[in-house]
Amino acid sequence: MSRWLRWTAACLTVVLAGGATACSFPQAEREKGRFTITSLDMLYADLPPAEGLGVKMIEEKFGVDYRREYVVYSEYQEKLTARVASGDIPDVIGLERLDANFYKWAKQGAFLPLNDYIDQYPTLKRVPREVWNAVNVDGKIVAIPNIFLPNT
Repeated sequence: MSRWLRWTAACLTVVLAGGATACSFPQAEREKGRFTITSLDMLYADLPPAEGLGVKMIEEKFGVDYRREYVVYSEYQEKLTARVASGDIPDVIGLERLDANFYKWAKQGAFLPLNDYIDQYPTLKRVPREVWNAVNVDGKIVAIPNIFLPNT
């Protein structure tokens, strides 16, 4: 694996969990057209306010209730592993690197395959194929890598 590809994989920050599919939302939420999106990520420093301006902008733009949870870096892996094991998988999780748990969870079907969605978003279409290959498990793209593309 090339150094660039390993670096990109190591910078992986967002993985969409299978719970994000519309069919998995409770019927009442689907009928009213508003969904709750949950996320779990790690931070190395102070935790941001839960109801900051960025969260409000996301909620308004996409018509969702965004519930994010941050865990300090030193406790994150243990918390994430416990959440996945319990079946309480957030819709969005952050990963620092692709580890054995990532591949195990992907093979178990914990993540929503994204193959059919990538072409719908111009920014995602710009991501090179070799980067997508790093997050492809058994023919399914199951994560969105953090990659910095030049402005064109």
